[in-house]
Amino acid sequence: MKWVKQYIDEYIDLTEEDPVFCDSPAYDITTEDILNWNNKSTFSGSYLDLQDIPELPVASSNILGMVKIGEGLEINPETGLLTVINNTNTVEWTNVVNHPEIPTRLSDLASDDDHNVVTNTDISNWNDKMSVIVHENLEQIEFF
Repeated sequence: MKWVKQYIDEYIDLTEEDPVFCDSPAYDITTEDILNWNNKSTFSGSYLDLQDIPELPVASSNILGMVKIGEGLEINPETGLLTVINNTNTVEWTNVVNHPEIPTRLSDLASDDDHNVVTNTDISNWNDKMSVIVHENLEQIEFF
């Protein structure tokens, strides 16, 4: 049989001349394409069809989805909610290393181009300006 293939390869021209076939999508299919299709994976895409599936731990009060939680915390295995069960391990903000100081007074804040502190003096000045309007013919109209 090997000599038949060799004879065809050497002496027979297998160039396609059919104009209908040359215009079809099948015209560009190569031997490599056919081999790839024949050797395609049979995997269905389902996790359960995989081989050597790792055994995942069953959710419990301290393990959920391969994450083990620390002391004083509990995971509800049905909802996945994390709960603090021992509040004695809380951390005081002042004990946090390199924590920023959070201003506790308005005077500790700085104004910038978009944010300004309004003082009582500013409010008073605005209110004083609103008590009188100068009309086009320069008459004063009192509102208060």
